[in-house]
Amino acid sequence: GVLYKFVERDVMRRTLPYLTYLAIFSYGIKADGSLIVPDDNELIQLALEYGAKPMLVLTSLGEDGRFSTETVSRLLNDPVASDNLISNLVETCEAKDYAALNSDFEYIPPEDAAAYAAFVRDVRARLEPPGYTVLVALAPKTSAEQRGLLYEAHDYRAMGEAANNVLLMTYE
Repeated sequence: GVLYKFVERDVMRRTLPYLTYLAIFSYGIKADGSLIVPDDNELIQLALEYGAKPMLVLTSLGEDGRFSTETVSRLLNDPVASDNLISNLVETCEAKDYAALNSDFEYIPPEDAAAYAAFVRDVRARLEPPGYTVLVALAPKTSAEQRGLLYEAHDYRAMGEAANNVLLMTYE
């Protein structure tokens, strides 16, 4: 289940016993690889209390709360910033008892498709050995040729190979 901080707590408490993962929406990014951190401590504790595994949702949301094509492109193409982000993710997962990470980068420039798959592969290489699961959220496509900023940079095969699991965002 995906959780936004505005969800009523009684609804959450009734739902949590039936979930494997609670995906807490969301951590944002800065071009230097630092994280925009939500107030997630209460939600992590509730998930753990009810037996659901907390999942860190990493998005390409910037400080203004909007998906940033420019920020994600700069980050994916800067090895120092990407490594910094991955280090920050490892540290955060360890410090906050996250069990999994879901990468939900949207509005990625088509020319960055390979860089995004490489980034997810690098995240998995660092998070999987200590026991974390890495997932990617992808917009559903009807064909590899489907046009649009939500679709073109999502190479299903590459992303499926890079992550442990793929989530299709069926609300798209």
